[in-house]
Amino acid sequence: MTSISKYPSFNEIQSSFETTDPDREGEAIAQEVVLLLELSPEQYQRLLFYEITPRNINEAI
Repeated sequence: MTSISKYPSFNEIQSSFETTDPDREGEAIAQEVVLLLELSPEQYQRLLFYEITPRNINEAI
């Protein structure tokens, strides 16, 4: 996370998709990202999918 300062201001984030594995560890990682970026619930959505295919990604969105 040392390179995170290279990104635009997190206050400018309008929406974010948290796409980690659909298990407890994935949920914990997603929550750490949300806390690190100080995102409000309106700024992110947790996506759950088991395969990385266009169809499953579109269904998750």
